[in-house]
Amino acid sequence: MADIADDANDLAQLEIQSILRNRMPTKSAYYKLCRFCKEPTPDGHAFCDEDCRDDFEKRNKGA
Repeated sequence: MADIADDANDLAQLEIQSILRNRMPTKSAYYKLCRFCKEPTPDGHAFCDEDCRDDFEKRNKGA
């Protein structure tokens, strides 16, 4: 027979599983468009190429 500690542990485990299921998408799922030119990117990349990455970094250097 389960005691109160077992019940609390089961509830905590359910909450953890729920949080993991509903977490934000991974970086590879998040980036679909280049952060600089808005063109489609390779899976998991924030930029479509090195030029866009460099231009983005130059533009945001002062920020």
